[in-house]
Amino acid sequence: KYEEITPPKAVDFCEITDNNYDLEEVIKMEAGILKSLNFEMGNPNVITFLKSFVGIASENKTTSYLCECLGYKSAELKECVLILHDLYLSRRASSFKAVRDKYKQNKFKYVANLPSPPEIPVNYFDEE
Repeated sequence: KYEEITPPKAVDFCEITDNNYDLEEVIKMEAGILKSLNFEMGNPNVITFLKSFVGIASENKTTSYLCECLGYKSAELKECVLILHDLYLSRRASSFKAVRDKYKQNKFKYVANLPSPPEIPVNYFDEE
C-alpha cells in the first residue's frame, strides 16, 4: 500500500490466518511472492493520487496546480476522474469503509469527511 502509515508486522499476518502459519512460513511466503514479482512492486502513479483530485473538485485553481505538478492536463484525467467520482458516490464504494474510516482521522485532516459534489461541473476539464 502506498498510503500505509503503520504497516502490519509479519506476526500480524500469523494472527490474521488464525495462527495457521507461523512467522517463518509467513516470511517464506512473502519472499516467494516478491521473487515471483521479480521484486517489482510498482510505483505510485497518477491514479494513486486521484483521490485528492476528486476531493478538491470544486477548487479549480488547486486542480490546475495538481495537474501541473503531475504533468497531466485536466482533459487527460477526465475519464479516470469520472470513474473514480462515480465509484465514490455509488454503493460499490461501501467495500472501502476501512479506507474512509482511516481518512476521517485528525492525522489525515478529516479528508474523508469532505463532501464530494453530486456531479463534476461541465467545464471542470476545460483548460484555463
